[in-house]
Amino acid sequence: MRREKNGFRFIILIFAVIAVIISLLIGLLISRGVKSARQNDFAGEMSKLSEDLSETDTASTQIGKTIEEAEEENDEQLGYEIPSLNEQKEDAKNNTSSKDTKKTTSKNNSNKENSLSIETNSENNTKKNTTTETNSKNATIENNSKNVEKEENIKFEAPIKGEILREFAKDSLVFSNTLQEWITHNGVDIKADKTSVVKSAANGTISSIKNDPRYGLTVIINHDNGYQTIYSNLLTAEFVVKDEKVKMGQSIGTVGNSASFEVEDEYHLHFEVLKENEYLDPTQFMNF
Repeated sequence: MRREKNGFRFIILIFAVIAVIISLLIGLLISRGVKSARQNDFAGEMSKLSEDLSETDTASTQIGKTIEEAEEENDEQLGYEIPSLNEQKEDAKNNTSSKDTKKTTSKNNSNKENSLSIETNSENNTKKNTTTETNSKNATIENNSKNVEKEENIKFEAPIKGEILREFAKDSLVFSNTLQEWITHNGVDIKADKTSVVKSAANGTISSIKNDPRYGLTVIINHDNGYQTIYSNLLTAEFVVKDEKVKMGQSIGTVGNSASFEVEDEYHLHFEVLKENEYLDPTQFMNF
């Protein structure tokens, strides 16, 4: 039984070997056929290339005319002479030069126009700046005028009505009956009866109440915009206290004779007006 199996296996092996050999032979034949076909194709391509080269040589022979002959034939066919290559180059240069000249002229004209435009803009800007400066000056003048008007709008009222015994004399001299000499006078002396009521000349704040060694009992009131009023030679000042807010026409004291520098004069109110510590003539602000 084993021998039969072994014999059967041997036969199968032989068939397999034969099949392999046959497949190898078939592959070899196919490979040779492909090579042959490729060789035939290559031979055909070479033959065709040879024919093309032959045609090219013929064409070259026909084309092998001189440039001058071709130009003459063209002249005969067209009826006029075609410019030579050098002439065409010269014409091209002339055309280019003409174009450059036109461009230069155009640029110059454009530059002139731009220059005129810049000058015009400069003049306009100068006019605008001048107008702006003028408007600024006018605005400054208007603001200053408004400030002056605002300051002048501060209303003053005479603290007491009466005859002026001694006028304002900051830059001149007046005679002092008490000192028996000529002196300056920074206020006005307003004649009034003893104990006559003295009133505030404007709205303000009581700055101080003091006994001055020269002008006696004195009340000082601060007002808006740096104004200040001084009331001296008083008998009493019991109506107000320091730092009190007062209204124009409010009672602040009574007329007396406490000023040592003016003791020989009649009863009066010594009244002064200051603006930022500068003495001013009270009669410029109110009527007495």
